[in-house]
Amino acid sequence: MQNGHQTGITIRWRTTTNTNSRVRIGTTYDATGNYPTIINDAASVTQHIVNVTGLTADTKYYYSIGTSTTPLQMSANNFFTTAPPPTTTRKIKIVAFGDCGAETNNTNQTASYNAYQTFLTNNGIDAPDALLLLGDNAYNVGSETEYTTKFFTPYGGGTKNILRNHKLFPTPGNHDYNNSQALASRRLRTWPYFTNFTFPQNGECGGVASTKPNYYSYNIGNIHFLALDSHGQEQTDGDSYMGTNSATTVMKNWITADLAANTQKWVVAYWHHPPYTKGSHNSDTETQLIEIRQNFVTFLEGKGVDLVIAGHSHAYERSYLMKGFTGNWTTFSAPTHAVSTSSAKYDGTVGAAPYKYNSLPLNHGAVYVVAANTGAMNSSTTNFGAYAMPWAVATPGVFYFEVEDNKLSAKMIRSTGAIFDSFTVMKDVNKTTVQNIILGQSATLTASWPANAGTYVWTNTVGTNRANIVTPGTVGSFNYTVADNRNGGLLDNFTVNVTGTLPVTFKDFKLQKNAAGININWTVSTIINHSYFSIERSTDGIRFTEINRNSENINGLTEKSFSVNDINLPAGNIFYYRIKQCDVNGACKYTDVKSVRFDKYAKPVLYPKPAENVLNILYTGNGAIKIDIIITDEIGRVLIKETKTVSAGRNNLQTDISKLKPGTYIVIINDGTEKWTENLIKL
Repeated sequence: MQNGHQTGITIRWRTTTNTNSRVRIGTTYDATGNYPTIINDAASVTQHIVNVTGLTADTKYYYSIGTSTTPLQMSANNFFTTAPPPTTTRKIKIVAFGDCGAETNNTNQTASYNAYQTFLTNNGIDAPDALLLLGDNAYNVGSETEYTTKFFTPYGGGTKNILRNHKLFPTPGNHDYNNSQALASRRLRTWPYFTNFTFPQNGECGGVASTKPNYYSYNIGNIHFLALDSHGQEQTDGDSYMGTNSATTVMKNWITADLAANTQKWVVAYWHHPPYTKGSHNSDTETQLIEIRQNFVTFLEGKGVDLVIAGHSHAYERSYLMKGFTGNWTTFSAPTHAVSTSSAKYDGTVGAAPYKYNSLPLNHGAVYVVAANTGAMNSSTTNFGAYAMPWAVATPGVFYFEVEDNKLSAKMIRSTGAIFDSFTVMKDVNKTTVQNIILGQSATLTASWPANAGTYVWTNTVGTNRANIVTPGTVGSFNYTVADNRNGGLLDNFTVNVTGTLPVTFKDFKLQKNAAGININWTVSTIINHSYFSIERSTDGIRFTEINRNSENINGLTEKSFSVNDINLPAGNIFYYRIKQCDVNGACKYTDVKSVRFDKYAKPVLYPKPAENVLNILYTGNGAIKIDIIITDEIGRVLIKETKTVSAGRNNLQTDISKLKPGTYIVIINDGTEKWTENLIKL
């Protein structure tokens, strides 16, 4: 199961002889596989790849596979669930298998797999929303035979038959590249890893298209994933993607564009080689690991990555919430590098509070996990389980985590079934909220975190649920708080201001982006005893500052519309707005909070993609200026450079690319104020 997204999926299988392909799907299980929707492919092949489209988000489908005349597989384990939308309120469930391909024997692999299947059964989980493969998926050289015997056969068995219902999102390891850095370049597209999987490299599952099968991004619910390559090479380079060469620059440029476009709350990055480890590998002495730590740690942290998962070093290791640590193992300083030294286990014990931070600013730190213990296991090196990575064990297992709204909960499941480690991260909690209501109205108070094993502790006998309704009986200000009962350091404060009848009714409140800034528009009616409007802005949705006050006398009118343009804003940020209205007696009320992401200029649109002889560029500007259009190859050599004059508004520009050879190129558009970079495939 590959490329699973909200409205489609790719289903792959093999046959021993050439046949055509048929997939049938339906939402109710049928033991005969006779499902109502049929997808046919007439090509006669042994490697069957069928794309299923037009599905409904967050829906469980059963399916059968086979030929146009004979169903080959149709069991109750043949199912998948389409990805949920970002607005989902349910838990998103993810499992990661690291170095799962059974290095020397299948004892560790089998033990981890059995424990994982038991975990699914005991917790009533049909299948998670994704299975992340952290590389080294088949030992020792990633050959076709090894993929059959050490990946497809073992994971296609057992009570769960997880390859029939787990959506795979793999990354390559060194063993997937024939365990050879020297061969990584010319085997980049032809080794079995690349022929056995289908990758969402063209943005099929969300994110910006990388156009490369070895690294890509995708969305599941409110999580954005970066699946990166820490070992492979471009054919023109002699170093890995996470080294110090032009291939690194290309991947970094794509990551920058991808995360700039991301709107999901959580960002999870994963790849094979870890930046920190003292397991079967040593991040102090191995050049590849040192380069990753020095080139990617602060780069990703500065762009808001929350969790980094890696494999390669055959053990389990987990860090504090930390940022800015790029040195050797023993140079780690908790006061300097740890944002929090809590264990984050959130089990009610002292020192186990969840990691907490706001989504903005982006450089809030990340948790680093090495989960390379699914199929392989080795002895540890000196200082294992110390300094930056204090939670560590050299036993088989799998890494599992769930995201529900603004809470991420993770655990390492040992091959015995026991939970070795667990941690929780919460974003945008400990809020202060003010609600203004009229006497007789009710206010709903909602805690800023979803429920865990603990309970909500409210003051003033509000209740025990996450959301509770209060209806104060008199005019005045009423204060409420809610905490957790697990020593989590969670505390929300609410103030409910109750006034008499207010003179204004808000009919409309909306935000509109333009080239100069953000336009705030609102309309009111039933206007009596009005004093002023205060327009307030925030960068985190919590702390607001007045940016404009309107004291116009509008009393006596039946309706009035207003507009304020907020200009000179920094591009690339999310801004929150609310309007406060006050009457002549000093009683005030607020609108709901609205938010918008501001980009100073609209991003140019390139089409068609892929292009053949002419590249069209739709550029939207706010004045008559000159812009540069530059096309380079993947190592940065300039092949085309043009300067064009554009006017305010939409400009349709064309660039002749007929002389470029077929391949992948980089398009750079620079107007002197903003610079945009996009990949281009030339047919």
